[in-house]
Amino acid sequence: MWQRNASTLAVLSALIITNSVYAQPPGPATSISCSKLIRFEIVLGRVTVLDPRCQRSCNLTHADEENGIFEKYSLQITDRLPTVHFHQQREDRATFIEIDGGNRVRLWQTDRTDGALLFRFLQLPGKPLRLTVYKNNRTRTHEAETLWHLALANRQACQTLLFPCLELLRHNWGLDHFVEQLEQSFIRASLTNWHSPEAEIRLLIQNLDSDLFATRRISHRRLRSYGFAALPYIDAFANENLSSEQHIQLSALRSALDVTRGDTPQRIASWLMSNKQIWITMLYSNTVKGRFAAGRQLRRLHTHPIDFSPNGDNELRERQIEQITIQLAME
Repeated sequence: MWQRNASTLAVLSALIITNSVYAQPPGPATSISCSKLIRFEIVLGRVTVLDPRCQRSCNLTHADEENGIFEKYSLQITDRLPTVHFHQQREDRATFIEIDGGNRVRLWQTDRTDGALLFRFLQLPGKPLRLTVYKNNRTRTHEAETLWHLALANRQACQTLLFPCLELLRHNWGLDHFVEQLEQSFIRASLTNWHSPEAEIRLLIQNLDSDLFATRRISHRRLRSYGFAALPYIDAFANENLSSEQHIQLSALRSALDVTRGDTPQRIASWLMSNKQIWITMLYSNTVKGRFAAGRQLRRLHTHPIDFSPNGDNELRERQIEQITIQLAME
């Protein structure tokens, strides 16, 4: 008996991931929150399952009777594509997480007293993320391009509902702290002598098809030096009428950016510096510094003057943000 118990404990212990770059103080640990057979990351603002290390299935359950917690975890890996099902049941609520193909995520939580939905999160490839909150017989849905757009625009909903559930997959992920650091990275980036690289990147992409080898090589190196700041333009121009050589070079450049690693605040700030929507979101910042940085960056990105008062009262700022949103949508 003791040998079987020791073996079970060893398996469960091997399935716990405790490392996190942005670690927070430990919360209630669960035995099967993560598996070393796969790696949970947020890549370019989307929850992703990476590095399936074998071709197998795994089913585990865990009961913490003292705290009234029951968990069930299943993993299937087929053709290196992982499917994850996670269910946690507490006295007051139940949480369900389904991840299919590594990047299709469905997450929802219910109240166990009456079975009512508390919230639902949906992530599908090529579509905006959707967080729907059910409260007091009212439904409110938030959509965003990435998890970081969603978190900056809806800090409280993400901190109290979504993030704690995601951290059931990877204990001490530190998502709250990441968002705080991301906002600071945006503020610091806005203080630099930044200008939009779109015109130069477009020219460099054109030169990838030059008849001169030296011109192609210089253009490739220059594009690579932009790092993640070039990624939005590479993705945007990839749908244009490009030659086979240009497509090959852009594919190589994108691969060189290593988008299989987890996000960092600095990398995301570089990637989204020219993203107008993230800066509109930053106009709602709780800090004057954040709002001031957002106004400054939007003036760089917009072709017409923008009227925004970082120190204005909430009502004034709301009216100004509404007008700015309309202005940017008309560009």
